[in-house]
Amino acid sequence: MGHGDLSKLKILVADDEPQLRALVVSCARSLGAEVVEAGDGDEAWTVADAVHPDVVVLDVMMPGMSGWDVCRRIKTSATTARGGRPKVLMLTGIGEHLNEMTSPLFAADDWINKPFDVADLKERITLLARAVLLEGTGPSIKKARPSTEPKGKKPAAAKKKAAAKKKKAPPKKKAAAKKKKAPPKKKAAAKKKKAPPKKKAAAKKKKAPPKKTATARRAAKKAAPKRGAKRATKATRRKAKRAASKK
Repeated sequence: MGHGDLSKLKILVADDEPQLRALVVSCARSLGAEVVEAGDGDEAWTVADAVHPDVVVLDVMMPGMSGWDVCRRIKTSATTARGGRPKVLMLTGIGEHLNEMTSPLFAADDWINKPFDVADLKERITLLARAVLLEGTGPSIKKARPSTEPKGKKPAAAKKKAAAKKKKAPPKKKAAAKKKKAPPKKKAAAKKKKAPPKKKAAAKKKKAPPKKTATARRAAKKAAPKRGAKRATKATRRKAKRAASKK
């Protein structure tokens, strides 16, 4: 069986809307593969566990288990007839950006947004079917899906990551510049300005004249009457002279 021969592959199509399910089934059968159907999430899991499909096309919004829940269970528990994991294509209406973020969370291999072009759907199923034939070495979501972003522009997911990196909070200023060091206190107010030295005990309290000793006092007393006697002698002489002159 060559890589282009899909006749021995099984494809499971699960959608609760009969018209949309019929459209997807017709597209899958045009590839020559065997196709099985399911009308809700619970039935989709039951069929997947029983028939071991190679490719599963799941609508997201279905009664019972959602398409995302079925996808996760298939990717963790179901196997193909070859022993590998089935490839899962999600049919969604949530938009390109949400699909880019959500599909990898549930391990979906690819997705297509509603409303879709039948030719685009056929291409998606073919890529996944060929990946199964290459024993699981098929393209990832990014390789399988042609970019819809204008040339020269980064994908939206990459932009968000870049924006998240830029938004990193700037490092806090080092503890407010380590709480600006307070200027050292003036050395105890210049060590409390040295008080001028007290005048040497008021010039050592002017030296008092030496006290007269007892001996000196006695000598002074003795000298005092002698001076009086001298004065009396002079007065007597004057009187004698006057008396002599009168004679």
